[in-house]
Amino acid sequence: MTTPATGRARAGARQPAPVRDLAPARHWPEPVGVSRQALVLATLAAAFYGIARSTGSGWVVVLMCGVAGSLVVAVVAPVVAVARTALSVGTPRDATVGRPLAVALSVPTGGGGLKVRLVDPPGDWVAVDPPAEGEVLVTPARRGVVDVVEVELRSAGPLGLVWWRRRVPVRLAAPLEVGPTPVEMSVAELARAGGTGPDAAFRGRAGHELVRSVRDYAVGDPLRLVHWPATARTGGLVVKELEDLELPRLAIVVDLRGAGASAEEAASRAAGLASAALRDGVPVTLLTVERGGPVAGPVATALEAGRRLARAVAGEPPEGPVPEGCVLVRVAAR
Repeated sequence: MTTPATGRARAGARQPAPVRDLAPARHWPEPVGVSRQALVLATLAAAFYGIARSTGSGWVVVLMCGVAGSLVVAVVAPVVAVARTALSVGTPRDATVGRPLAVALSVPTGGGGLKVRLVDPPGDWVAVDPPAEGEVLVTPARRGVVDVVEVELRSAGPLGLVWWRRRVPVRLAAPLEVGPTPVEMSVAELARAGGTGPDAAFRGRAGHELVRSVRDYAVGDPLRLVHWPATARTGGLVVKELEDLELPRLAIVVDLRGAGASAEEAASRAAGLASAALRDGVPVTLLTVERGGPVAGPVATALEAGRRLARAVAGEPPEGPVPEGCVLVRVAAR
């Protein structure tokens, strides 16, 4: 659901950096729809013209001029409206595929009856009465770094008979990095994610609990260790004896060479692996390929991992360097 970009922005609302229109003169308005009412008026104007020529009646000429003038206004006014509209767009730095994103839209000048939407990334139509500013929602459909957004303007004002549109590419002041949708994973699934090499086994470390056995409660045992199913079964307090999991460092090699859908699925799996590991305190190193070449380095948060994967492209990923003792997991497009 979008927020109409009419009126002034809310006080304290986030205002991302503005962008500028790219060469608007090269993007001319074009007609996209003619209503039946416009066709009826055109037919009437033609009929009045024929009658006026055959009869010389002055009142028929007046009617013809009135109908023809209405048609001229219906055709020309929306062209002027979309041609003279100026706009700016602002985005935050980060987004995720398939998740709504608030985008700041400002339309300082333009004609009446104006409708605006973002085409890429896609959003819904909003009615705009310039000057206006506010926020609209878009939902990025693909992963990557967005430098340019495309905006479509439409108008049929003031009579609503003929629709004209204009599509305008707009370069962002700062790129929008769209990360993949992470595939939800758990620590247990990390061990089955494709580890390779002699250190690929996941071992125990404090903070990751496995129940080794149960025993009777002793004074001083923390309440969180109570094993409630066994307590209910035996009738006496029973606590868990734990074996900690030790998770070594994790290195994820991301290979996006493959079909488009397969590459996106691999990026989502890599994001899920990184998020699950970081959530459980496991240091993560990502090895990817960006437009500038191979990149290998640690990521401290899921957000940072999403940014790295947003910039990742198809190519042969590096195999290192990785910290000593890392579990090396390869995520490849199938």
